[in-house]
Amino acid sequence: MSLKLTIEKAALIAGSQTELAKLIDVAPQHISGFKSGSRTCGLKKRVQIAEIAGADRLRTIFEYFADSLDEKDSFEAEAKRIME
Repeated sequence: MSLKLTIEKAALIAGSQTELAKLIDVAPQHISGFKSGSRTCGLKKRVQIAEIAGADRLRTIFEYFADSLDEKDSFEAEAKRIME
């Protein structure tokens, strides 16, 4: 599940993005930044969001690393395709 969808699901469960922010101890604007991609969401926060959303922790960790791969590099692009 993409980070954006995970955040949307977690926010629904938490009651709002503001409540989600409180649960993971970040400013509410950080949630918006994570969701839009304008702010990097670290692994620890991403796992916390995934747990609230009911997503699989291990898959979340793999998705985190897949998102960091460079699609311009053929080896990394292939690895990313395999992980999807």
